[in-house]
Amino acid sequence: MSPKAKPAKGTVKGSRLLVVAEARLVDMNVLFSKQRFNAAVYMGGYVVECVLKWAITKVMHVERLPAEFEHHNLDVLLAKAFPPNPRSALPNSHRAFAEIADGWAPALRYESAPKPKASAKNFCDLVQLVYDEVKERLS
Repeated sequence: MSPKAKPAKGTVKGSRLLVVAEARLVDMNVLFSKQRFNAAVYMGGYVVECVLKWAITKVMHVERLPAEFEHHNLDVLLAKAFPPNPRSALPNSHRAFAEIADGWAPALRYESAPKPKASAKNFCDLVQLVYDEVKERLS
């Protein structure tokens, strides 16, 4: 593949998604510690997106994420990762997931108004809860 060529949809391995989720979790914590609260929140949402995409590959017993799930809608990803009752599938973090899904979108990367530290800390803590429970459920 040439450097300019885009990979075809459906080419991301589930195992790679988990590695990326773990790396972005570290990034989220570093960003928070450096008081880069907006970036930490954005990265936290991406952690949840990646761990849910990994979960989809586990539940579907496929090596690669199907192209239809290469999007950013956390509610849709959760529904596919944990059918038939997705929010009840995360008994310890379903409220945390709801807050994340309501408060995160890729458009946050364009937000310039500073996030308060307490709000960012809460969001990052919620991300950790969801990440831990998703991983625990499927590992």
